[in-house]
Amino acid sequence: MMNSVTKKSVTLIASLAALGLIAGCGSMKSASQEAMKPVHQGSGAYITVSPASGPPGSIVTLSGFLPEMATVKPSPQGKFQFQGNIGFGGFRYGLTMTPRSTITWSSRHPGHFTTQFEVPKTAWLTPKGAHPLASGNYTVAIDCFGVVQAGCAVGADQATTTYHLTGGLSRTPHTYLALSPSHAKPGQTIQVSGWAPLTSIIGHNPFGYQLTWSQDGHTSGYGQLGSVSQSATGQIRGSFTVPGSLSNGASVTQGAATVALNYVFNGRAASGGVPSNLKGMVSISTAATAFRVQMALTWAQLQTAAPLREDFNLHPIAVAGNAMAFPGENPGQFWLRASAGSQWRAVSLSGIAVLSMHNGFPATWATGGKPSAYTVTLDQGFPESYFVTIASIKKTIGEAPPIFYIPYFTTDAGRDWSTVPIPQGFGLDQFGGFHVYQGSVYAYWLGPHGAFASEYTKNGGRTWSNGFLGCPSGGPCLRFGATLMAYPGMGVAMTQPVWRQNAQHQWVQASTVTTNMAASELVALSQGQSLLVNPGSNYPLELTTDGGQQWQDVALPTPPHPLSGGMPYQSLFMLSDGKLLANISLTSSNGWYVLAPGSHTWQAVPTSVLPATSLIMTVSGSNVWWSIPTSTTGTAPVVHVTNASQF
Repeated sequence: MMNSVTKKSVTLIASLAALGLIAGCGSMKSASQEAMKPVHQGSGAYITVSPASGPPGSIVTLSGFLPEMATVKPSPQGKFQFQGNIGFGGFRYGLTMTPRSTITWSSRHPGHFTTQFEVPKTAWLTPKGAHPLASGNYTVAIDCFGVVQAGCAVGADQATTTYHLTGGLSRTPHTYLALSPSHAKPGQTIQVSGWAPLTSIIGHNPFGYQLTWSQDGHTSGYGQLGSVSQSATGQIRGSFTVPGSLSNGASVTQGAATVALNYVFNGRAASGGVPSNLKGMVSISTAATAFRVQMALTWAQLQTAAPLREDFNLHPIAVAGNAMAFPGENPGQFWLRASAGSQWRAVSLSGIAVLSMHNGFPATWATGGKPSAYTVTLDQGFPESYFVTIASIKKTIGEAPPIFYIPYFTTDAGRDWSTVPIPQGFGLDQFGGFHVYQGSVYAYWLGPHGAFASEYTKNGGRTWSNGFLGCPSGGPCLRFGATLMAYPGMGVAMTQPVWRQNAQHQWVQASTVTTNMAASELVALSQGQSLLVNPGSNYPLELTTDGGQQWQDVALPTPPHPLSGGMPYQSLFMLSDGKLLANISLTSSNGWYVLAPGSHTWQAVPTSVLPATSLIMTVSGSNVWWSIPTSTTGTAPVVHVTNASQF
């Protein structure tokens, strides 16, 4: 069955295809019967394979010569850092893969190279379905070797040879998906397993498949449901979250639905019957599997009461007792108010400028050469201790993006600054955020492959010790975890996990939130229930009843006159009395609305209580702190407070 894909996805895949990252193309014959091209010796391009025959899974050395590379000077290591494509069975109906290792170019014999690939272990996917892995001769072709040029993946083969496969599979396995559970509510996680023909292999692993969702004649956009990984034997593994709606605006309703695997081939693999909107691409949908959507839990059914505990992942304004701090928009300083009713004063960040040059992450790269604070954290027990993250670049890169938010602290109200000590095995660019808990300030660090570390100070930064936060009091053992404080650019969102403690008292990931939109909140409703309030998500309100192992969507009433498309909630908070307070994108402008426990409708907040143009700064206990944005720079912020009882 053919499915269309969105124009954006097609453009992305076409770009990857042009670079040789996604392919699947060659001659018009089946892979095991393609006519072998002559091996050209002498001055012409050629390739050879060793061994020339073997069973599935064999590691084969591919050697050859490209005359156009004979005049390109190799690096001191004798390698060109370029990858290419190898087509086992050709590029139209064969399996496309990148070499298992970097292509090695000879310094003694210019233009000559060697690399390796692995013979497929099972059947693979073609634009016409699964190609069996049967004994016989297979063409081995290459393209995009050497200096890659645009369109190399859809051009002529650079060279070909033949490999003889011995002992192929007697039959092709059956393509299938298994969904566990096979029925769930929107927002719940479904585990996916199964088997499918191999897709193009990048490195050591197949590219994998995208998942599509179909219901009531509507199919999700390419990639909206996420992807699943695939092993070299074709096994499928992954998960997805039951959607609440589709990107095309279709609602997900209670009842039957279908989940399927989807893969897109580039233009060279396309043949007859291709939809015109694919522009030469072929979309393959397979393994359609039944799924049943259960009725989502509604806000009215939830019947929330006053929360036991509220934790926020981001405080645009820091509150510690009667003290407040605001990063503001003025480079070189942040704003501090020492007590209620006192005047705001500017705290200079100039001492960080020289320090940042010495640690390799200059903070003077922009904003007039002055450090700019991204977050400020206060320590209630030590009023002269401030902890900040400063937007910086990496000196060895020399430009932005990426932007790294480097941690600093002061113990004397900003006269002297220090870099937060780095745990062994980590770097400054792996900082994971500040957290305040039971009178201590914690610093998280996040390394590759999920490695993380935590250290804390009980005396305002004078000394630091290694140690992790314990379970918070009241409610399930859940908290916001480390998030890599770095912005990679290209519109990529910074994400932050929610951690839960497992039976072995280890912190493991429960879910992930997006942190570059609005602040997210964990609300403990009881000893067994918690809500994740996450306005930047397709699931703005999710409930767990098992300590974060499973989450389900809580369906909110439709906002009044919402703006079509996108996420309607610019801000979303739970107040101390159990109400939800939201800034909602409307067709005309934005507006503040409140949703009482058990209610079926949002109620507008009077502008006398919260002006429509106001910006929520933070929620602390029964207080809501807010201001009205201004374009005036160099002046102290004007911050107001409203008690939650007024909403």
